[in-house]
Amino acid sequence: MKVIIPIAGRGTRVRPHTYAKPKPFLPLAGRLAIDYLLEPILRMKPEEIIIVHDLISKNDVKRILPKRYPHVKFQFALQVDPLGTGHAIYMAKDLVKEGDDILIVYSDEIFFKDLSCVKELTKNAEGIIFGIEVKDPEHYGVLAVENGKITAVVEKSKNPPSNLANRGVFYFKNGLEFISKYVKMVIDKGINDQGEYFLTDAFNFMIEDGKTLVAEKFDVILDTGTVDKLLKANAYLLDGKVVKGENVNLELSYLGKNVTVGDNTKLINCTVNNSIIGSNTVIEGLTIKDSVIGNNVYLRKNGNSYNIGDNCTIS
Repeated sequence: MKVIIPIAGRGTRVRPHTYAKPKPFLPLAGRLAIDYLLEPILRMKPEEIIIVHDLISKNDVKRILPKRYPHVKFQFALQVDPLGTGHAIYMAKDLVKEGDDILIVYSDEIFFKDLSCVKELTKNAEGIIFGIEVKDPEHYGVLAVENGKITAVVEKSKNPPSNLANRGVFYFKNGLEFISKYVKMVIDKGINDQGEYFLTDAFNFMIEDGKTLVAEKFDVILDTGTVDKLLKANAYLLDGKVVKGENVNLELSYLGKNVTVGDNTKLINCTVNNSIIGSNTVIEGLTIKDSVIGNNVYLRKNGNSYNIGDNCTIS
């Protein structure tokens, strides 16, 4: 099996943190977000993991991932222009060969499901779209399912056919056919009115072509695509605990629930709750909650909720 992870997005909803690093490399519960993403994937022992990156994330992904996971074979594909998920997957076409099954995972999703189910689920199907039941399906692309088969993927409808939201994890038995035929049909169709090529259009092309896709539910999936959701994911993973890196210095400071603090950070006369604080940062005399504060920050300005990127001084 080959895994394709697109990391080429600009990460605008997690700025200013993504000015300094790609979204999957943000700190989360004492690790990086991508560590949690890769954990269930690596249990499948994939042949290789294909990272689709852009020019901005190119150096980071090629430097960090092989060093962090030296036992994993990584391949890299470049997406120069941010033209959507369909276009990103199409950029990986030359790295997928005949006979490869593929797993596609969006980089801002964290899940805990055992993926060994894919072989059983696709005995009589060409692919799987993983989803989760939501309370507000009108805000998601949802899966219409009849007799166990997906009949359509419907994007953000006022009258959604189900509450099973498509959440960015997909498996296909014939990866080369999926990309070279159905994703190519998306490219050939042209850019949509949002200026992108949607991968979900490829799923509907498959269904129209008589291919069988089935749905499989996640019980839990964590989204790290915004600052607020990153904090919620951090809280879920910590479950009330505190994680401190190496050489953290606390002077007259208290860490409450769901706090992550990076290496070599110093807190002086501070109280911190439900926050992520980076490495090599100094914070003085503040009560902080619901904050994400980057690396190499010096902070001494009054307030209680912050969203501060790397390499900042605020006093």
